[in-house]
Amino acid sequence: MNKRQSRRDFCTGAVTAGAAAFMAMNSTAKENETESTYSVPDQLPRKLAVCSSQWAWFTLSGPNEPYHDLEEVMIGLRERNYNAIRIDTALNWCFQKDGSPRGDVAVRPTVPGYSHRFKCVNHQGGNSVDVLNRLFQFMKLAKEHDIYVILSDWEYMHTTWFVESEALRNEIMGVPTPERLIHLARHMDRLVTMLKEQDLAGNIAWIEPANEADIAGLAGRDNLRWHTDAVAFLRDRHPDILVSASLAMINHIGTTDNSQVYDHHLYVGKAVYGNFYETVRKNTDDPWQNELLKKLLEPNLTAYSVFEENFPFDDTGWITNFWGLYNVNIDQFDRWLAGNYQRDRASLMQNAADYYARHAQEAKRRALPMVVTEGGFFYSPLYSRFEESEAGLEYFDYLTDLAIENDVWGFAFSTYNGPEMPVWWASQKWLTETNQRFLKGVV
Repeated sequence: MNKRQSRRDFCTGAVTAGAAAFMAMNSTAKENETESTYSVPDQLPRKLAVCSSQWAWFTLSGPNEPYHDLEEVMIGLRERNYNAIRIDTALNWCFQKDGSPRGDVAVRPTVPGYSHRFKCVNHQGGNSVDVLNRLFQFMKLAKEHDIYVILSDWEYMHTTWFVESEALRNEIMGVPTPERLIHLARHMDRLVTMLKEQDLAGNIAWIEPANEADIAGLAGRDNLRWHTDAVAFLRDRHPDILVSASLAMINHIGTTDNSQVYDHHLYVGKAVYGNFYETVRKNTDDPWQNELLKKLLEPNLTAYSVFEENFPFDDTGWITNFWGLYNVNIDQFDRWLAGNYQRDRASLMQNAADYYARHAQEAKRRALPMVVTEGGFFYSPLYSRFEESEAGLEYFDYLTDLAIENDVWGFAFSTYNGPEMPVWWASQKWLTETNQRFLKGVV
């Protein structure tokens, strides 16, 4: 009988194979390939273990919610050996069109009455938040606790879903597509200038005009100039702060010519979800005709029309994702994921090694620090426990090894790793050790 390898034994062997593949790919590799080919400003840490907060730091800020006490959040980051956090600055929530502070913005639930089963969009809404003032508080505490902050913006992907005011939603989305990146860059300039005036900019790791501009419809291959112009504007205004493009198309190896950080999101484990999302999208009218959905969905379905009617935008992709994940039977779903993982384990590992090596090679060619601030598997229901299982943590261990071997500067093993996520509480010891391992470079 074959003895099953331990998670650590498998990861050690797999990362060695991945590193060998990378060296074989890079015909110009030198004996000191593991040495950094990039430099970062002296005031920034040698490595950044990144917590991904996105918008949750202000949407989940009510009483008894994970970000109500921001100082407690900073203490929790330090306890888990995070030294960086990436946040959504919600720039149109901070500023009006003319650049003046906007003040309070009313928050709505993502899908009223049904959001509680979703990761990172499970806020209740019904409250208002002054994002600009809260951001000053956030940066002050980050400075006190020596946490470095990555400033980005998700409004043209997700955050505008949470705006209660239809007029404000229309204002944000009314900015013509070719102007959106430079519009966000001007607001980011205002924000960073205000932070400098209050001596709160010293803990900025880098800034981005927008998150995943290439899949947010802001900077595809045909309109890369929009992204380049936005990065150039911010670099000109703030030469003392790193400015990065944020990209997500995993097969697109590269970045803008003027980005100072090589930032590609790597959802290298997405295949573990198999055809679930695609199957859901094709069967919203009659899911019971599909064998997979008969196996995974609860018998007492909430109708798709409920989600369609209560979502503020016509975004079929995410409406169907939410509908499927709300109706899924968590136990069956986790068993199915675990089965997929065990079946496809070797190919999942190889996929990760290939993509980390390809992007790292390009980052080295450009002499840019590579960062992975989103990635891992993909989006699952809040109460799924697959990612904290032996299998899930094995894959995250392996990604951490790849990040170390490929000299990644800033790393988040998963997009879903902050205080609003199950892993924060369920796997605190593992989090602490894994972040420390990355910071020290221990494979």
